[in-house]
Amino acid sequence: MKPLYSKEFKELYTVFDHLVRSKDYKTGGGKMYQSNLKEFFLWMEQQGITTIAAITTPKVKEYLEHLIVRPNKRKEGALSVSTINHHLFSLRLFFEHLLIISYATEVPVVPNNLPRNNMERASLTLEEVQLLYAHVETPLEKAILSTAYGCGLRRNEMERLSMADLIFHKGVLVVTKGKGNKLRDVMMSDAVINDLQEYAHTERLGRVRSTRTTTGAYFLNSKGNRLSGDHMNKTLKALVERTGSLALQEKKVCLHSLRHSIATHLVDRGMGMLAIRKFMGHSETDTTSLYMARRKQKNKFII
Repeated sequence: MKPLYSKEFKELYTVFDHLVRSKDYKTGGGKMYQSNLKEFFLWMEQQGITTIAAITTPKVKEYLEHLIVRPNKRKEGALSVSTINHHLFSLRLFFEHLLIISYATEVPVVPNNLPRNNMERASLTLEEVQLLYAHVETPLEKAILSTAYGCGLRRNEMERLSMADLIFHKGVLVVTKGKGNKLRDVMMSDAVINDLQEYAHTERLGRVRSTRTTTGAYFLNSKGNRLSGDHMNKTLKALVERTGSLALQEKKVCLHSLRHSIATHLVDRGMGMLAIRKFMGHSETDTTSLYMARRKQKNKFII
């Protein structure tokens, strides 16, 4: 590892080394905590940052993105989630110590640890998604697939979706009340546009006429009211059973599974973190980072 050239970074590295030794942290006989901090300092120097005062929270988040895509130096593939979390813990320990010793009155916020166990849950392969589409029997089923998977909407976002939110001629779906009541635009592919228009002009229109409803909801039940997420999941479950795939049935596919799957597939296609974050409506980079870390570790990507 290259030597540090920032005088302040060198001095603080020594301070941190003393801290780790005094706390007797177990690092397998090496200097893992210290190495993590030195790697962080070296990366900051590459960015032209040589003082603690110049390190901001957004810059620390950029460093997390760097850790996610950098190759593992000891073996093929990317860093494991546990290794990335160890880096984050080392940084958290370092900045907390700066506050304790009154070296700084404010320090950047270090992102939360990436969860370890929940990313492989109910993730569908591209072939399994195609299998679902191949067995749809109604425009409603296809519209549910195309909003949950094709647009990556959350369950409550699908429940709240209204006709006014669909700007078909521009190919845009507007999520007016996403997580945290945030608004975002989702670009729709031609296939998704066709699927959503087909439902709107057939099943939905039929329910509007039969119930004389005035609601502007996109998904309607038999009474002309907004379709619940439970009903959508039941519709999806029936579709899964119709495929005859035991693998799909064992995954207990739900609306969130489809949203999770499109995020995973976008990573596999090489879409960047910021684009995925915007598409999915993630308020923090941590969630998007988790998808990228898991997939790059699993697929042994070397960036």
